[in-house]
Amino acid sequence: MKKIISMLLAVVLAISCSATAFAHEVTTDGGSGAVPVVLTQKVTKFSVTVPTVLPVYMSATHEIEVATDAKIINNGFGPVCVKSVQVDSLKDWKLVEFESDLTGGKVNEHKYGLQFMWSDVQTDGTCAVDNFPTIKGNGSMHLDYDANISVLSGALEENIAMVTFVVGWDDGSIVTGVLGVEYPWKYIVTADGTATLIEYLGDRRSGEDLVVPNEIAGYTVKACAATNLSGNSVFGTVTIQDNVELAPEIFYNTTIDKLVIGKNVVFQTNSIPCGNELLPALRTPFGMSIRRTYAVNSTRTFYSGAKVKTIETHSPITVYAIFGDSSTITNVTFGPEVTTIDRQMFRGCVNLESITVQNSQDNITWLNEQSGVSITKYNFVG
Repeated sequence: MKKIISMLLAVVLAISCSATAFAHEVTTDGGSGAVPVVLTQKVTKFSVTVPTVLPVYMSATHEIEVATDAKIINNGFGPVCVKSVQVDSLKDWKLVEFESDLTGGKVNEHKYGLQFMWSDVQTDGTCAVDNFPTIKGNGSMHLDYDANISVLSGALEENIAMVTFVVGWDDGSIVTGVLGVEYPWKYIVTADGTATLIEYLGDRRSGEDLVVPNEIAGYTVKACAATNLSGNSVFGTVTIQDNVELAPEIFYNTTIDKLVIGKNVVFQTNSIPCGNELLPALRTPFGMSIRRTYAVNSTRTFYSGAKVKTIETHSPITVYAIFGDSSTITNVTFGPEVTTIDRQMFRGCVNLESITVQNSQDNITWLNEQSGVSITKYNFVG
């Protein structure tokens, strides 16, 4: 009996602690009652962290460097944005236009110029914030800045200016065409709310590893169009994450030790006129093919592109001879997700030692089967 009473008391207590719902009486058949929905909400947390200092380093030969890891961090749930930037000079320092030539003036003039997110700080200390992207909830924004400092005669370490960032809620929709930086990438937000990578800001010559991400600053990366990756760049392992589209020729003439291609990666192509050649040049993310008149009534296709040593791909690559005529490729692995192989893709790769297919031969659909790499090169382990 005590157990039943205690259970009833628990039920009564639970009901008494719940929100009160007032009854609305309907007295006629087919009648209706309008009932408001009342929302009670606590104040949304607004918490943003800005850098405590923006360091500027100047060498004895007047080479200026700034920090590459400065960030504005949104610790709250809702999106925020920088509303304004104000720079105030300290001590005897004078703010001048960022593009001023400060190497031809007098020594110790104490002049400086600043730039934030590729917008120059004006002489009155204001700076346009059009290039500052929205910072999503629990996200961050890489703060790109640069400085120009007049010549100094001696060593110095002091605060030369105070920068005030005014940050507020972003109460609008995603602004398209806004530039942003999440080191080491510069990106632009496109009309569909996704990001396109437009420039690589890291070291392109040291052979370090490179990751082309499929997410940046809370945005889904749709494509990589960073053309500065091409042109004698040298990387270790280059990883293309899943679902990214690669623009034509972004890795043209790039040295890559190992190329790892994720799932559902798209290879964009286009054709451009090529002088008096038989056909336009086909540009792919890793190279170019040209259909050339070789002799009377004879033609030949020439390929040129990235200098890749080994390849591991989890996406089918069906672009005609995308790595053709490469003398650097030695080993290729097709992941188990790949069921279509274009044998022309490695045509003319004279140093290709082996092609490992992590699928059975019966599951592979061959394209351009009559030419290209000999079938004996393929090792099926699936």
